[in-house]
Amino acid sequence: MGRNPDGAPWCDACYRTADAARRAAGRRAHIQAAVAAAEPALGEAAVLRAIDQMAEGRRLGQLVDHLRAHPDVLVIGPTSRPPVLDRFVEALVAAGAKTITTIHPTCLDCGRTRPARQQLPGGAALCSACSARRTSTRVCAGCGRPRRPYARDEAGHPRCHACTQRAHTDVQRHEQVERLTSVLSAQVALDPAQIIDVVTSLAPRRHDLQVLAELLGDHRLTDSGAPFVVARLVIALRAAGADLPCPPCQSCRAPAGTGASLYGSRVRCRACVRHCPGCARPARGEDERVCGRCRRDAHRLRATCTTCQEPDRLLDDRGLCRWCRERAARRCAHCHHNRTLTTVDGERLCGPCSLRRTVDGLLADDPPGALHALRAPILAAEPMTTRRWLRRPAITALLTSLDSGRLALTHTTLDAQPASRAVEHLRDLLLAAGALGSDPDRLIDRFAHDSNQMLVELDVHDARIVRAWMRWQVLPRLRRHHEGTADISAAVTNARRTLRSVIAFLSTIEAAQATLTSARQSDIDHWFASPRARAHQVRPFLAWARRTRVLPPSTMLPPSASGRNDLHTDPDRRWNIARRLVQDDTLDTVDRVAGALVVLYAQPLVRICALTTDDVAADGDVVTVRLGGDLLELPEPFAALIQGLPSPRRKGVAEQLPGGWLFPGQRAGRHLAAASLGRRLRTIGIEPRRTRLAALDQLSAEIPPAMLAGVLGLKASQVVRHTTRAGGDWAQYAADRAT
Repeated sequence: MGRNPDGAPWCDACYRTADAARRAAGRRAHIQAAVAAAEPALGEAAVLRAIDQMAEGRRLGQLVDHLRAHPDVLVIGPTSRPPVLDRFVEALVAAGAKTITTIHPTCLDCGRTRPARQQLPGGAALCSACSARRTSTRVCAGCGRPRRPYARDEAGHPRCHACTQRAHTDVQRHEQVERLTSVLSAQVALDPAQIIDVVTSLAPRRHDLQVLAELLGDHRLTDSGAPFVVARLVIALRAAGADLPCPPCQSCRAPAGTGASLYGSRVRCRACVRHCPGCARPARGEDERVCGRCRRDAHRLRATCTTCQEPDRLLDDRGLCRWCRERAARRCAHCHHNRTLTTVDGERLCGPCSLRRTVDGLLADDPPGALHALRAPILAAEPMTTRRWLRRPAITALLTSLDSGRLALTHTTLDAQPASRAVEHLRDLLLAAGALGSDPDRLIDRFAHDSNQMLVELDVHDARIVRAWMRWQVLPRLRRHHEGTADISAAVTNARRTLRSVIAFLSTIEAAQATLTSARQSDIDHWFASPRARAHQVRPFLAWARRTRVLPPSTMLPPSASGRNDLHTDPDRRWNIARRLVQDDTLDTVDRVAGALVVLYAQPLVRICALTTDDVAADGDVVTVRLGGDLLELPEPFAALIQGLPSPRRKGVAEQLPGGWLFPGQRAGRHLAAASLGRRLRTIGIEPRRTRLAALDQLSAEIPPAMLAGVLGLKASQVVRHTTRAGGDWAQYAADRAT
């Protein structure tokens, strides 16, 4: 293979080893240069350690190829994809990187920067929420069953994967039949419709058509040595009236003639066919007295099964066929029902019995433990997923300790557990079952406690400024919000998100050897121009800092993000949406009812989500809903649809607990979040805010403000302001009624 750099000859193996080392060194140098350009302060040794964690050549090659295709990816992102880049960035962050951080891609649907759940062709990505929305179940227009939409037909109706594949297969099958018909029409004088009937009867599947087409490409219908598939086609065409020579018998080689036997994939004439005296089938060989099946059945019992009553079955000594024997083996050892079995403590139990066995080992029944209120909802839930949740080590230990009294059943105990969705799910179940008392201020107090832990990484002076902003600005606003709203979880979540953005901003400033008080205008502008910036979350903090003289009064901030009140849905489009909600039965009931309340009655999403079953009343054929102080009569079909709410859902533990929400959420005792409902409505083409404002325009022009506010539950001052902006004039309404 030539000579090495010293001039000495070397073999093929040494050449490949040296070449691999040379390419690895080049890749390392390229990665080091890319990291140095993005973060010069990070030491070379730290970068080499991060590279050594991915020492495999293929991984380094993938990373270098991505860095060459996207030179600025470490600065502008996204750095969470592909996985090799995500792992490398995590190693750099662990090594002390400040500028290089995990930057998630921008979701194609919602436009938010979030972790990618699904990668689309072309490089676009979807977040978990948008991916779930795209893959949510709809009623398939082909089979009529609830399935995940895979495609849409020409009319725009959803089709599942099976129906789409079936339609694609039918098209290919039709094309194959047409090609075979054109080939056979050149060899026989038959009508194309007759040829199509013969071909489809002999080759009903696409694979059969493909095999027949391949054989017809090698053999003509008149060939005497044609294989069985072609000979069978010739016999069928002759029966349809085609003038073709009769294929030869595969036993005596004489023409098979009419009444030829095709049993066993062999063409045989009447003289060569030998019927079995036992079963009367033409399956007996030339040197056999009976066929093979009758020989095997001589020592078996073939009759009608005593259980399923199916005839001609092989039976055992109990008179059971194979399927009934397998069904009997699937019998639960406890309840003796035929169900899918699971091994629990060495016994084969069905789903409900295995769930009861698991619950008995966790929650005491006699005497009842502290969590006895959860036994009935858990036992009534779907067994497989519920048992899987109960068997999690953390949940098993926590339930046992709480039920036995080793741990006090309080919010403080649950807060002390490692943060996880499973623990929060348990908290919701305990609240909904009444086993745990409510603590209205818990979310705010927990946020105030966690904020102190989150600020540890900041400079002492910057942390003191953020604590002052939290004490005088954020927490008082949350408490005022809590006075008028029962559920403030969304507000606290947004406050946490805002605090994280503020900490990220200050960390970037501190990485440049500055603090908030010494930050320059260029530092602030540079951060707001970066893709990691959340202007709408950090601007309130900076505005407060400027107002309290922490920042100079001359500091320039980007404009605040505020909704535009002049963006209304076009009236024609609004009525088209309303017409679709009335007529389209394929839409989900929740979407139709909630969409109607927005499109027709200008209801905000927060109030729609907070509706309860007590707000809906039926008096004969009249169905009313209470949106404000007065009752509002609903027209059909919404009157019938709203009486069917809440819609039946999965059989989880949360669904077994009593709840009065008209639009229940996934968590026990909570209604559907307004953001989730908004995403559902946008999926079917309804922009909630714009459509609501358009409905309020029409209603305020037709109904006096005081009456409209009473019926729709809106503030009179808000309706008056909207009426004034819309150009309405009800100043003379009372005088006109008097005259």
